[in-house]
Amino acid sequence: MSMRVDRSTLEEVQGKFAEHKRKKEEAAAAPPPSFEQRVAAATEEEERERQAKREKKAEERKAREAERAAAAAEEGGMDPEMMAMMGFSGGFKGR
Repeated sequence: MSMRVDRSTLEEVQGKFAEHKRKKEEAAAAPPPSFEQRVAAATEEEERERQAKREKKAEERKAREAERAAAAAEEGGMDPEMMAMMGFSGGFKGR
C-alpha cells in the first residue's frame, strides 16, 4: 500500500469546481418538494421500517421455535417448559 498522493492538475481542479457549481445551480433551480410530497415520503419510510421490524421479529420467533424443538428432541420429546411446570426442571439426574 502506497502512502503517496497524486497531485491534481489545474484543469482537474477547475473542472471539479465547475461541476460543483453546476450541481448547486441545479439544486437551487429545482422547486422544493411540497408538503404533501414530504409527508408521503415520510409515511412510506415509516411503513418500510415497520415492515422490516415485523420481518425481523418473525425470523427471531422462528429461530426460538427451532431452538425449542431441538431442545425438546434432546430431552426425549418432552417440552422444557412443561417439565419446569411439573417440577422436572433438572430432570431425574442426581436425586
